[in-house]
Amino acid sequence: MAPDSTAQTKIDAYLGALRTALRSLPEAQARDIVEEIRSHIRDAADTGGGLDARSVVAVLDRLGSASELAELYLAENLTQRAGQSRSPWLIIRSAFHWAKLSVAGALALFGSVVGYGLAASFAFCALAKPFNPHRVGLWRLADENHSFSLHLGFGPAPAGTELLGWWMIPVGLAIGATLLLLTSWFGLTRIRALQRRRPLPSR
Repeated sequence: MAPDSTAQTKIDAYLGALRTALRSLPEAQARDIVEEIRSHIRDAADTGGGLDARSVVAVLDRLGSASELAELYLAENLTQRAGQSRSPWLIIRSAFHWAKLSVAGALALFGSVVGYGLAASFAFCALAKPFNPHRVGLWRLADENHSFSLHLGFGPAPAGTELLGWWMIPVGLAIGATLLLLTSWFGLTRIRALQRRRPLPSR
């Protein structure tokens, strides 16, 4: 039995919104996803007597909004690419999409940004030390808490004692590389866990 016009209208509207939300993907990939979801909706909503508006609405409710489903596909796509390349940029982009879907995703994004930021700061200090040796480095500040400051060379040197001297170069590079590897491992581990918790409808 053919679906009634109301059911077909709801399906077409949902798939149209999904296609629009997937516009950043290659055309062929987005088209395949839309057709896959079309088949999923038809199979899940068909109770043996054809499709009707009530069964279609129930399936669409389970899928969630078209924009949320698109975010899931975009996140999955970026996660796969990030796992292959280990690119920090792709890991952050993937975590950004997962952050739109859950609090755990937001925490993964926050941890990745902080980790990569610290890695970049230590590497920058190591590379900038030869050009600005008196203002770049790790300082122990002359305050009542004896706190520490990683100074990147912008502005005057902080009041206190510079701790590493020229050792800032190998130490900064080593810490920067270590943080880069650890942050990549953390980011991929967290987003893969989110991937397992939020499988795509076709799985």
